[in-house]
Amino acid sequence: MHGTRSDRVKAGIQGRALALVLIVALGALLVAGLSACGGSSVAGTYAYDSGTEQGMEGFTLTLNDDETFMLSQPNPEGGEAIGISGTYTVDGDKINLKNEDGSESEPGTVDGDKLVFETVTWVKK
Repeated sequence: MHGTRSDRVKAGIQGRALALVLIVALGALLVAGLSACGGSSVAGTYAYDSGTEQGMEGFTLTLNDDETFMLSQPNPEGGEAIGISGTYTVDGDKINLKNEDGSESEPGTVDGDKLVFETVTWVKK
């Protein structure tokens, strides 16, 4: 009929092993897919690296996981930090910062741990 009991047990073990291999492979594909969609997130805190924009040396650029950003520096007169906030989008290696009211935007490029804009480059801390 279907072979001996020993053959059926071996087939059952092989079937479970195959199912386990398939589950592991699907999990690996899922992790790889999530990484490609944003697992290497640009979110984090960046410090001024270089550029021609005067006065940026004291600023910090923070990109949050919720696609908001804050460009800030300590207030030289004390009190709350001085800053500009808004949202950002990432499409491949392109990044675009847009201020809160949407009146200004700054396109740039993601280059490893650096964000490169026309007049300033930021490096991830």
